[in-house]
Amino acid sequence: MELTSARRQRSAGSGSSRRSPRGKGTNECASSSNSDRLLIDFILGLYFAGLFVRGWLRGFARELMDLVGLIVGLALAFRLSGPAGEFVRNWAGTSDEVSRLIGGLAIFLTVGIVASIGAHFLQRVLSLPGLALSNRLFGALLALTWALFLAVLVLSLLVVLPLPPSVGDQLDNSKVATYLTDPDAPPQQVFQSIAGDRVLEALLNMQDLVGGKEVILQEGETLELPAAAANDLAVDDKAATEIFDLLNRSRVEEGLDPLAWSAALADIGDAYATEMYLGGFFSHDSAVTGNVVVRVKKAGIPYRVLGENLALAATPKAVHDGLMASRGHRENILRPEFTRVGIGVVAGPLGLMVVEVFQG
Repeated sequence: MELTSARRQRSAGSGSSRRSPRGKGTNECASSSNSDRLLIDFILGLYFAGLFVRGWLRGFARELMDLVGLIVGLALAFRLSGPAGEFVRNWAGTSDEVSRLIGGLAIFLTVGIVASIGAHFLQRVLSLPGLALSNRLFGALLALTWALFLAVLVLSLLVVLPLPPSVGDQLDNSKVATYLTDPDAPPQQVFQSIAGDRVLEALLNMQDLVGGKEVILQEGETLELPAAAANDLAVDDKAATEIFDLLNRSRVEEGLDPLAWSAALADIGDAYATEMYLGGFFSHDSAVTGNVVVRVKKAGIPYRVLGENLALAATPKAVHDGLMASRGHRENILRPEFTRVGIGVVAGPLGLMVVEVFQG
């Protein structure tokens, strides 16, 4: 199993002193950890207090405009993050996931600036002299609301983006930051429902589970997962088509014939990806349906050679890039004996569960 994670590398780099069984190193590390936690939590406390005061001074109308701008910005940012991310990736050469997050953030900031300008002119039009107590109080509460949304967005991005070890350790040690980026906590649940895009949710869940952005499973390995609910899963044919196109593009670039699509093999992949999500495991072997040979034989599909790739990542390109970076999975994709492939993709809380079934 291959894990890709800047955050996990930071932990490994600083973990020896944290795991020191005794002595001065342990005390120094504990003191440093407490200081890091207090620093981030103190900064976040000042941030919320400052915006509460700001909302009190500005009043309800301007804070309402800011909150509306933030919610609209979130809704647009992550729904349009695909095209924006593609532009960022072509321009900056960043990974697919990071590019989508940067593109979404740029859209969000643009909407926020427009809303802020609108709030400024709205305040001039309304010109509320001597704000009443209720107006000030509602303004302060609205300011806290959008401050919370903004903190969740920024901290979520910081958690999944590559950061210097010192910054990553401080975020890991902060109780407030940990709560606001917990995928199961109410702030994240509300945030994800407004954002309407599961890429950030998948990245946060993957960071929480394995400390990485993707899992490329090797032969004989098994990973336990939180079992997903059936209503939280969906077969993603669009993602399967995109992965299929990327796969054949890689074959053509290596001078190989493209593979034909097999709907029957794709059905096997969809069924097995769903089984793994519902069963809370990630493995080439199932206690219920066996391995890929058993599953293909049961479907009555003739073959001379078979192969299977498993991946779990946030986006189709991240899936393909991860598989191509692994020698065994790359060999399956580029194996001349294979002539057909079916790709099952199920979208869920951890991202895209992908099963590629090769036939020759």
